[in-house]
Amino acid sequence: EENPMEVLDMIRDVLEEYVKGIKDVRVHDMYFDARTFEFLIEYIVKCELGEVSVKLVHSSNPTVALRRYYGYEKQKE
Repeated sequence: EENPMEVLDMIRDVLEEYVKGIKDVRVHDMYFDARTFEFLIEYIVKCELGEVSVKLVHSSNPTVALRRYYGYEKQKE
Protein backbone atom coordinates (compact mmCIF):
# COMPACT_ATOMS: atom_id res chain seq x y z
CA GLU A 1 0.00 0.00 0.00
CA GLU A 2 1.16 3.53 -0.73
CA ASN A 3 -0.99 5.18 1.92
CA PRO A 4 0.12 4.28 5.47
CA MET A 5 -3.38 4.93 6.81
CA GLU A 6 -4.73 2.23 4.48
CA VAL A 7 -2.20 -0.18 5.99
CA LEU A 8 -3.52 0.65 9.46
CA ASP A 9 -7.10 0.15 8.28
CA MET A 10 -6.21 -3.46 7.40
CA ILE A 11 -5.51 -4.22 11.08
CA ARG A 12 -7.87 -1.73 12.70
CA ASP A 13 -10.18 -4.42 14.14
CA VAL A 14 -7.26 -6.07 15.95
CA LEU A 15 -5.92 -2.71 17.12
CA GLU A 16 -9.30 -1.78 18.61
CA GLU A 17 -9.21 -4.96 20.72
CA TYR A 18 -6.10 -3.62 22.50
CA VAL A 19 -6.55 0.17 22.28
CA LYS A 20 -10.01 1.16 23.47
CA GLY A 21 -11.83 4.31 22.41
CA ILE A 22 -9.71 5.35 19.44
CA LYS A 23 -10.39 9.02 18.70
CA ASP A 24 -7.68 9.90 16.17
CA VAL A 25 -4.70 8.34 14.42
CA ARG A 26 -1.79 10.05 12.68
CA VAL A 27 1.40 8.81 11.07
CA HIS A 28 4.39 9.77 13.19
CA ASP A 29 7.17 8.38 10.98
CA MET A 30 8.09 5.69 8.49
CA TYR A 31 11.30 3.72 7.98
CA PHE A 32 12.24 1.58 4.98
CA ASP A 33 15.45 -0.35 4.39
CA ALA A 34 15.76 -1.10 0.66
CA ARG A 35 18.58 -3.62 1.26
CA THR A 36 16.52 -5.87 3.53
CA PHE A 37 13.00 -4.84 2.45
CA GLU A 38 12.15 -4.11 6.07
CA PHE A 39 9.70 -1.38 6.88
CA LEU A 40 8.20 0.16 9.96
CA ILE A 41 5.34 2.62 10.27
CA GLU A 42 4.83 4.38 13.59
CA TYR A 43 1.41 5.80 14.37
CA ILE A 44 0.32 8.01 17.27
CA VAL A 45 -3.13 6.91 18.40
CA LYS A 46 -5.28 9.15 20.56
CA CYS A 47 -7.57 7.07 22.72
CA GLU A 48 -9.36 6.98 26.07
CA LEU A 49 -6.02 6.65 27.90
CA GLY A 50 -4.32 9.53 26.04
CA GLU A 51 -1.78 8.91 23.29
CA VAL A 52 -0.08 5.62 22.50
CA SER A 53 2.54 4.72 19.93
CA VAL A 54 1.68 1.84 17.60
CA LYS A 55 4.33 0.40 15.31
CA LEU A 56 3.70 -1.93 12.39
CA VAL A 57 6.84 -3.84 11.46
CA HIS A 58 7.54 -6.00 8.42
CA SER A 59 10.81 -7.85 8.94
CA SER A 60 12.23 -11.34 9.29
CA ASN A 61 13.73 -10.06 12.57
CA PRO A 62 11.48 -7.40 14.15
CA THR A 63 13.87 -6.80 17.05
CA VAL A 64 16.67 -5.78 14.68
CA ALA A 65 14.25 -3.70 12.60
CA LEU A 66 13.18 -1.79 15.74
CA ARG A 67 16.81 -1.21 16.69
CA ARG A 68 17.50 0.17 13.20
CA TYR A 69 14.42 2.37 13.38
CA TYR A 70 15.49 3.88 16.70
CA GLY A 71 18.96 4.52 15.23
CA TYR A 72 17.30 6.23 12.27
CA GLU A 73 15.17 8.34 14.64
CA LYS A 74 18.25 9.35 16.63
CA GLN A 75 20.12 10.45 13.46
CA LYS A 76 17.23 12.78 12.55
CA GLU A 77 17.62 14.80 15.77
